[in-house]
Amino acid sequence: MAYINVGASYAHGGRIQTKKALREELLSGNPVVFDSTSPLGPRNNEEIMSTDIGEDTLSVIGPDPFTNRKWYATVTVFCGKFVVK
Repeated sequence: MAYINVGASYAHGGRIQTKKALREELLSGNPVVFDSTSPLGPRNNEEIMSTDIGEDTLSVIGPDPFTNRKWYATVTVFCGKFVVK
């Protein structure tokens, strides 16, 4: 298990603007794209699909991890369901 700092985007493009929107998108079953913010670490700048989180814990910074840090969330998978805190 690893903790990975990421940003979150809709699969069709555009950043997810709120923590509530992130939770709703994940619970609706729509894919979400998480992009790693670090060139180092377990996922080395790669995009992570919501279907491929596995045992990792994602620390999401939004709406944009590089320019606009208005909210933070933790995304994990527990018993096959997304948990957003």
